[in-house]
Amino acid sequence: MIIDENEEVVAEGRNQIYDQCSQHPLALSIMAHAEMTALSQLKVDDHPNVRKYTLYTTMEPCPMCFGTSVMMNIRNIVYAAHDRFAGATVLNSSMDYIKEKNILITFAGDELEVFQLVLQTAFEAQRRHPRIQAILSAWAISNKKAVDLGLSLAKEHFFNHNISISDIYDGVMKRYYGIEQP
Repeated sequence: MIIDENEEVVAEGRNQIYDQCSQHPLALSIMAHAEMTALSQLKVDDHPNVRKYTLYTTMEPCPMCFGTSVMMNIRNIVYAAHDRFAGATVLNSSMDYIKEKNILITFAGDELEVFQLVLQTAFEAQRRHPRIQAILSAWAISNKKAVDLGLSLAKEHFFNHNISISDIYDGVMKRYYGIEQP
């Protein structure tokens, strides 16, 4: 999601890499990350204050999404979970070109990171990503307990039930904190 300087939502995106029904021009391509589908909605003439916008994302942006944000002049990025596999916010301090842009990057973390890592782990486990072990090992650096819970919930098909996102969140967090046993 991208908000403007008045905290109004100006663009929303979602991952559409595997979305067979989407009409978005990036759908079914490796470029269809949530950040990219949101950023692609910002037309230069319609957004003269883009430097005051904030990109909110669930996972730390990858090199493609971070680079696109930089080139589109987004100056604020907030993310919920570290991505030790493909996250690229470290680029913010590694190149003079990017450093001069003074991009403010904020980690929102804590419970949001737990929830996101559980969701992402379960998703990757269910789709059987060919590099699943490397991905999960990298994510476990941030929070092994969340990764382990994601694997457990994937095996239980926890996310395959027709329940509200708030019930999913509550269920995940109760399990994470040991309030409710499987």
